[in-house]
Amino acid sequence: MGDDPSRSSDKSDWEHRAIDFVQSIRGLDGRFIDQFVTALAPLIATVAIHAQGMRLARRLFQRFRGDRQGAKLAETSTIVVIGVVAIMLATHFLEIMAWAVFFILADIIPAADAAMYFSISSYSTLGVSGIVLEDRWRGIAGLETMTSMLMFGWSTAVLVSVVNEQDDQGATGAGEETDSPRSVQG
Repeated sequence: MGDDPSRSSDKSDWEHRAIDFVQSIRGLDGRFIDQFVTALAPLIATVAIHAQGMRLARRLFQRFRGDRQGAKLAETSTIVVIGVVAIMLATHFLEIMAWAVFFILADIIPAADAAMYFSISSYSTLGVSGIVLEDRWRGIAGLETMTSMLMFGWSTAVLVSVVNEQDDQGATGAGEETDSPRSVQG
């Protein structure tokens, strides 16, 4: 332990680790905070786009769930779920485009095709675009990925809600009682 006074023998291993952690934080230069603040623009755009997309998906479901019976209900239900999923995928694609435009405008990735490919890779959490960002921007892909995971969770909640409501409608339409969870609003 030698000359380091913070490594005195009366401190526990946990205390030594805590001191090492604090000292390593002091070495950060703030670029990740800068990246987070810079990423607020596409993050806000992503949430706004997603809110509108989920609202549209719920509206489609509300409009076409109807009062059909039997085979017509099952056929309509499948078509409505396909429509809801298509809206969700289009919404996610628009969000990917928003991030790509951000990368271009911020001159992080100046080429449109590379920005789009990088954004698809980051947003989908695949992370294999092969594009390496400048050192000062290397954390921004993680911010897009974190945002996308929240958006995928939101889409999943809306889709589960739609499917549960359809199951409830099918069961009650056939004269059965159901105890499925109620809907989550988009």
